[in-house]
Amino acid sequence: MEELPEGRRVTQFQVIEDNVSIGKGVSISDFVKLVEGTRIGDRTLIGSYVRTGKNCIIGRDCIIKCQAVISPNVEIGAGTTIGPGAILLHETHQGIHSPCKIGRFCFIGANVIVNPGVKICDGVAVGAGAVVIRNIDLPGTYAGVPAIRIK
Repeated sequence: MEELPEGRRVTQFQVIEDNVSIGKGVSISDFVKLVEGTRIGDRTLIGSYVRTGKNCIIGRDCIIKCQAVISPNVEIGAGTTIGPGAILLHETHQGIHSPCKIGRFCFIGANVIVNPGVKICDGVAVGAGAVVIRNIDLPGTYAGVPAIRIK
């Protein structure tokens, strides 16, 4: 990986559009596309094949694992991990735009789908393959289709 100013770490084969803000100590893997207006906090790790939509906000100390898709205007709080293949949506099938928001210190497992407009509070873990269709207002562990609180 190539060392960039201010401690940024970037490898080859990325598409990083104009007006993308990358914090200090960020590591970005190969085959990543960061779209205009994306902001990434300090010390965040971005895995291979990750895609962001316009104006995404990814907090500091996050881990976004390979093949995650983050739709436009989605917010991810500090210290959150997004598992491989997770999809964070912002638009319904009717074309209504309503980005989802993930709180701080959350864990979103592999292949989880978070539906448009869903808000997940701080300290939530969502098990692999779950589909989150409504807001999660209490910290805890959630799993299933649709996701329900299990712990």
